This record gives sequence, structure tokens and C-alpha cells, in this order.
Amino acid sequence: MVFNIIVQKYCFTGKSMEMKRRLILVLSIAASAAMLISCSPPQEGRVNQKKIEREQSRKQKESKKQYKKAVKKHCSVQTRDTRSRMKQTKRNSKSVTPIHF
Repeated sequence: MVFNIIVQKYCFTGKSMEMKRRLILVLSIAASAAMLISCSPPQEGRVNQKKIEREQSRKQKESKKQYKKAVKKHCSVQTRDTRSRMKQTKRNSKSVTPIHF
């Protein structure tokens, strides 16, 4: 409807060629702006992604804590000699293994 009004008003006057060019330019700018607005990612997606990352890091910290607790409990159940061998193995593995819990 708006397009028809614009075409009737500007395209059939004495300056029709110049007006047609302006009209095409304005419509192409409006169309490209509409496409950019409609294609932009929603803000909610970014917020949800941050929320998921925070939740994952919290779960990872909790699992590390539980793992350390389980290892400590396992060591406390062992005999004295076994514990000393486990400590020695742990010390040796730190120099070899790049990841430590």
C-alpha cells in the first residue's frame, strides 16, 4: 500500500527518471536494513550461553572436589606402607603428568 502511494506520487511526474532512482535507492536501503535487523542474533541466546558456561564450570569444580575427597578417603583406608607408596607415586607422576587434580 505504501509502495503504491510512493510510486504514484513520484514515478509519473516530469522528473520521473530521477525520482525512480531515488525511490530504488531508498527501497534498497530499507530492504537491507530490514534484513540486517531480522538476521541479528537474539540477546537471549548469549545470556543462555553464559548461564550454561557458569553451570558447567560449577559442575566441574564440584566433581573435582568430590574426586579429591574420594582419593583422600581411599588413602585413609590403606595401610601405612601402601599410603607411603601411593604418596611416592603421586610425587613421581606430578613431574610426568601436565594435568593435576
